[in-house]
Amino acid sequence: MEKISTFEELLQAKYGSRGSEKRDQFDRESIAFRLGEQLKAARKEAKLSQEQLAERTGTKKSYTYRELRDHVARLAGAIAALRRGLHVIVEKPMAHSVGECEQMIAAADASGTMLAVAHCMEWAPPV
Repeated sequence: MEKISTFEELLQAKYGSRGSEKRDQFDRESIAFRLGEQLKAARKEAKLSQEQLAERTGTKKSYTYRELRDHVARLAGAIAALRRGLHVIVEKPMAHSVGECEQMIAAADASGTMLAVAHCMEWAPPV
């Protein structure tokens, strides 16, 4: 086994280089986990129950952390795919903020790929 001296070397040995599918998945899951833990710590510091936090953020109690994790994974996944030169279609809402939308658009512009938002018109009246 080769000698590993940094965390980055450990990640490369286990998950591959940045940009590989396995590494991108690890990075997305890692970011989502860390954000979930930060949200939990902030909630506890503010002495809020999970139900109170959900009420303030407009989500259901049982989905607060899951929704955050899924959102981060979707955002990171879209940006990673665009940077690798893949065209991406995202569902509505495209993102939770204008800044997140701008990040995806910048990644698409930089790589010359197409970013589209799925919009079902099945039940809309003919134009």
